[in-house]
Amino acid sequence: GGGLANQMSGNAYNSAIGGGKTNRIGGNAGNAAIGGGASNVISGTNTAQSTIGGGYANTISGTMATIPGGYYNTATGDYSFAAGTQAKANHTGAFVCGDSTLADFASTGNNQFLIRAGGRVGIGTNAPAAQLDVASGGSLQLRLNQTNVNDYARLEMTAGGAPSQSWDVAA
Repeated sequence: GGGLANQMSGNAYNSAIGGGKTNRIGGNAGNAAIGGGASNVISGTNTAQSTIGGGYANTISGTMATIPGGYYNTATGDYSFAAGTQAKANHTGAFVCGDSTLADFASTGNNQFLIRAGGRVGIGTNAPAAQLDVASGGSLQLRLNQTNVNDYARLEMTAGGAPSQSWDVAA
């Protein structure tokens, strides 16, 4: 569509690069798209229907994976999503979002939802007062539901992950 030194090769049928610079679609990347940005790559043994919106140096090697933009993100897992800075969706179905920290933040298993947010995470609030702040105007702010009726619902709080420094609440 435009830009400078963009390249499509291999089996990249019905694919498109909208613009930007030095973006590349190759391998078996049919129906793939890169919107713009620079040095973004979709390439691998089966990267069909994958999309990079823009950003810099993002790489997809998974089937139907998505990187909306950002910096040095990778989506190697099939059906994975990586956004932000150095987010690494390395597993099938992984959703990884990294803040602006210049360090890798990677999935460790399939179907994970991971957020690195040094400025805190707010649900129902835009001014979180803790690393995770859940706010609600209703009577219920947090619910844990054990779906195995042969087990019990349990909340565990630890200091440094040490079992000797933990507090359990169970029902």
